[in-house]
Amino acid sequence: TPETAVVYAGTCLFEGTNLSEGRGTTRPFELIGAEGVDHAWAAAANGLRLKGVRFREAYFAPSFSKFAGVTVGGVQV
Repeated sequence: TPETAVVYAGTCLFEGTNLSEGRGTTRPFELIGAEGVDHAWAAAANGLRLKGVRFREAYFAPSFSKFAGVTVGGVQV
């Protein structure tokens, strides 16, 4: 999607971590999360007041890649 293309440059950096970057979902690179992450992450990220960026609380279960079949918490950028 156009949205995925916009956020890819920043969120692809999470690929080398233990966080899911949303692969295996319908919103790859728009979603970032891991087990045990909750709404506090979205609130903290929004507290940074990054111009033009919003973080929305999200829960997702990737169908493949990291956390395949597991519901994780995180944010949608």
